[in-house]
Amino acid sequence: MQGRAALRDFIDVLTGLPADAFMDEEHSYAADRIRIYAGKGIIARDLPLPQPVIDWPLADLATAGQAVVDRAVDVRCQALTGDDVKTVLPLLQQANGLTTFRSGGQPYGLIVRPLLPGEPDC
Repeated sequence: MQGRAALRDFIDVLTGLPADAFMDEEHSYAADRIRIYAGKGIIARDLPLPQPVIDWPLADLATAGQAVVDRAVDVRCQALTGDDVKTVLPLLQQANGLTTFRSGGQPYGLIVRPLLPGEPDC
């Protein structure tokens, strides 16, 4: 019986999370790293919904990060951390699914997601 108890304790250590590791309605997850996929965008005219254009404040999206291989379209991936996250997060919070980001004079569409601890950059 001691062997089973020891195994149960070991499994609990591996799978157990402390209560403060969970987020709830009052405490959202604050990502300190985000992954951004950027591809050439278009600015559509005469849409029934607003399509805001936001100037990208960091390195040119045409060259920043690394090219995503095995894709039929030209897409780049980059991970942002530290001050870069603090710079772009307010802009991303203003954006919607139709938002175009302007970088180097060209429009880009972005796919953005938080990176979880231990997750690779791109």
